[in-house]
Amino acid sequence: MTDDNRTAAEAEKKRIEQAETDRKTREQAEQQRRKEARDAPLVPDAAGNVMVECIMGPYRGQLMTMTAADGQTAINDHWARKAGQLDYEHEALDDAGRVAALDASKAWAQAQWDAANDEEPPPEGGEGTPVARKRDMAAEQGAGYTTKAAPAPAPAPKR
Repeated sequence: MTDDNRTAAEAEKKRIEQAETDRKTREQAEQQRRKEARDAPLVPDAAGNVMVECIMGPYRGQLMTMTAADGQTAINDHWARKAGQLDYEHEALDDAGRVAALDASKAWAQAQWDAANDEEPPPEGGEGTPVARKRDMAAEQGAGYTTKAAPAPAPAPKR
């Protein structure tokens, strides 16, 4: 190997090592940024509410406004993330953890339903099962109101 080839090979090796070092530095900086964003506290509005995005459960994919405590609990239970935090990552959940997160999201949704309504929620049909609801299909009796008949068209003029 000539000196020029050896020099070029060493330069290429240094360039590759530098590129790898730069990549690792960028990766560490990105991981640190994600960690800081994940660990940053929720900032409530004037009413004490925060907005979170549900990532599991009945409200999946929706932005929800809730109290700061409920929002933090939802994030800690892994069924919601901060609104707009697209790179949200949490530790990997096993089957029991996923079930617990889903149950927590359903419990919160049920509590919201109960607080908003005095009546029981409609029954759930289960996985892929439609809910059968009965409706009264009897004809309604009119209240005696009749509409005005359209006026007869005017006769055509004679020629």
